[in-house]
Amino acid sequence: MVADAYMMGWTYAGPAWDILWNPDTSFTSKNLAFMYMTVWGGFHLLGAIGTGILVYAAIATVVEAVVGCLGLMATCREKVAVPVISQSAANEYLVKGNPTALNNFLAERGGKIVGDVSVQAINALQTQATSLSRSLPAKDAAVLGAAMRDGLTIMTRDVRFTNYLNFIGFRVEGY
Repeated sequence: MVADAYMMGWTYAGPAWDILWNPDTSFTSKNLAFMYMTVWGGFHLLGAIGTGILVYAAIATVVEAVVGCLGLMATCREKVAVPVISQSAANEYLVKGNPTALNNFLAERGGKIVGDVSVQAINALQTQATSLSRSLPAKDAAVLGAAMRDGLTIMTRDVRFTNYLNFIGFRVEGY
């Protein structure tokens, strides 16, 4: 049924083209032929765009599957995150945590510890929080400053810190 309608479109396309370019046809006939050719051509254009989108989606899916199967990603759908820990966060963990466990965690994932930001940067972030009628502890300001400096997403379980980050529109993920 669809194939018959498509073939019928080709049958009428030739005469519409002839009417469009015939100098002896009326303005109304030319208008109707032009509208037919526009609609008929538009459907072909939409079909080509739709096919292109489907082909792109299929290729992107295949590439993602191949990359996943080669082990370049943790799974076919999950991106591998490399942990970057600020010095403040590491110091906070090491108060009760195991240094060997932290070193092993970073080594297994290719992670690293980065230096903190300056006291001036911490103070500026705390002043900004105060101007927003919020409070930001110095340790959280140090973590935020390091993430801002290095263009990183913060991962935390601290609900209050997460709420503040969401409030200012900074990238944050829970774990």
